[in-house]
Amino acid sequence: MPAMFRLREAIVALHPRSEESLTILTVPHGAVLKLLGEPQKSGLVDVLWNGRRIAVFLQDIESRGEVIEVASAGA
Repeated sequence: MPAMFRLREAIVALHPRSEESLTILTVPHGAVLKLLGEPQKSGLVDVLWNGRRIAVFLQDIESRGEVIEVASAGA
């Protein structure tokens, strides 16, 4: 699975403020997102953006982003 994406269009993300509260964010075009794991059943995947761990829909980053780095088998 690709490790990093650069967004061609803005997408919506969820950022946990606490265990009980989420903030909805807009991640701008040009942002670089690093995948941090596998997608959940909901389609959300954790990514790192500007030092923040946020959740985005994998479909959004695949359709609105471009791969900029591919994880190697030895990494």
